[in-house]
Amino acid sequence: MDHVVPLTQLKKGDKALIFCFDPYIAVHFSKLSAFGILPDVMVSVMQSSPAVILKIDYTQVALDRVIAAGIMVINVNKK
Repeated sequence: MDHVVPLTQLKKGDKALIFCFDPYIAVHFSKLSAFGILPDVMVSVMQSSPAVILKIDYTQVALDRVIAAGIMVINVNKK
């Protein structure tokens, strides 16, 4: 089975598949989904600090680290 980690553990240049969301960020789900941040979506990390910046297709989205910590992903760079 693949190792699921919080989005905040990834580094610049990593690619990941969004797996699920922690319940404590569920209140933000509608906003995240409007930007295409949904389970089974592939994202690239453009920046990891101070804010997490994701690239989803042709869109870049900046996320607060607290929100990013609640997004669980599968790092596809690791074998």
